[in-house]
Amino acid sequence: MNPFFLVQDQEPDPPFYGFTKRTLEASIRRPPCECPECENSFYPVEKQRHAQHSYHLRLSDAAAERNARSLMQSIHRSRDELSNRIRVFGDVLMSRWKKRSQAKRAALLKEAVPDLEEQQWLIPRYSYTRERLYMRERTAIRRHQLLLPWLNVQVLKTNPAVLFAVLHYRTAYPPQSWAPFDNRQLTFNWAAGYIDVDFCLKCVVMYGDHYGSLVDWETNAAHRGDTLGYPRAMLVLEAQANLLEVLYNIVDKILEGVDPLQLPRAKKWHNLISHKAFRETGAVKF
Repeated sequence: MNPFFLVQDQEPDPPFYGFTKRTLEASIRRPPCECPECENSFYPVEKQRHAQHSYHLRLSDAAAERNARSLMQSIHRSRDELSNRIRVFGDVLMSRWKKRSQAKRAALLKEAVPDLEEQQWLIPRYSYTRERLYMRERTAIRRHQLLLPWLNVQVLKTNPAVLFAVLHYRTAYPPQSWAPFDNRQLTFNWAAGYIDVDFCLKCVVMYGDHYGSLVDWETNAAHRGDTLGYPRAMLVLEAQANLLEVLYNIVDKILEGVDPLQLPRAKKWHNLISHKAFRETGAVKF
């Protein structure tokens, strides 16, 4: 457990956290590699002596594997359900979302996902709040928002194509294709210690059919980017699981009241995603 406890909290000074030397030293977990690159997978020993970078929980291999497996099951389940709904109701989805005004889109989004962040630029705004200083009082709502700092009501309501693009890319391509992007979105929050992180010495496979599987640390694989340390990798998997759940809830709300026995109608959807703007990004042809 995190060894830090709140000693003093008097504005305008930042809150002051205390610890005992015994509990602090017992909480520290040495990373398998302390090179600069691997600081993106595990917190260095010296950083763990500060409250914001102290691991929240120290997990056994069995517990860590259960957590990773649970997230991967959630990712695949939500992705499959979304794909099926788009396959059958793609045209209805497009028509209903495009016809709504921005105000009505915003209202629907808040009904479907009440905790969805309202405005853009969450991280710069959060960095100036006092809330960020309270390591022991972080909420699940804020955690979900910080894991997906680019996702908000403002960006989704303004242009209907944004939702269509996110739905297409996250269902047409597997989660490992988006792992580098999702990992980059966590760079600042990881460095600043804004999100609680759990520790396990294992690594997580970040590509291919074994994506999301736990493996032992191996230097070359980690430095190639084939694997990522458990603490950071779990944030990536959690962000992906949260995003797909959010998208499913939005789609479910848009399609509320639709005839479940309707025959598949997705011709307009397929015409949309066949446009060059919806082609796979980052693909290299040889």
